Amino acid sequence: MKLSQVHGGNIMWDKEKIQTLLDSNPKAVVKGLLTIYNLQTEFEKDCLATVADNGVGFSAFDAQFLTEMAQRVQKGYTLSLKQFAVTKNKVKRYWRQLANIANAKAPKVIEPTIEKAGYIDLDNLSSSRLSHIEMDLTPDDTW
Repeated sequence: MKLSQVHGGNIMWDKEKIQTLLDSNPKAVVKGLLTIYNLQTEFEKDCLATVADNGVGFSAFDAQFLTEMAQRVQKGYTLSLKQFAVTKNKVKRYWRQLANIANAKAPKVIEPTIEKAGYIDLDNLSSSRLSHIEMDLTPDDTW
């Protein structure tokens, strides 16, 4: 993640970043699936359908399949390669919900300040600190 897209002190996730993450990280696909699944109402989870028109969770078109996949994962089963591929393509369509959740939890970018006990060496506060901030932005921490 680059720190180039900062809004109000937060690193912002967008469509491209979410979909790139989902394309490159199988764990992010599963985490995204379960995150959207958890937005479903309990009734929707039980009946494998979308009932509430609340703007979150799965669409009516995807509800049955993605609910079944999420429940399968929660029970500890592994998805087949075909199930995973279809799930990944479907989860990518929920980038906006995932970005909204990630952006709400994104850590603030803190500017260096003078400490009471001393000072911060600005010469040594370079890419190593920034890469540490970037490393903290994993799907496990974000969603």
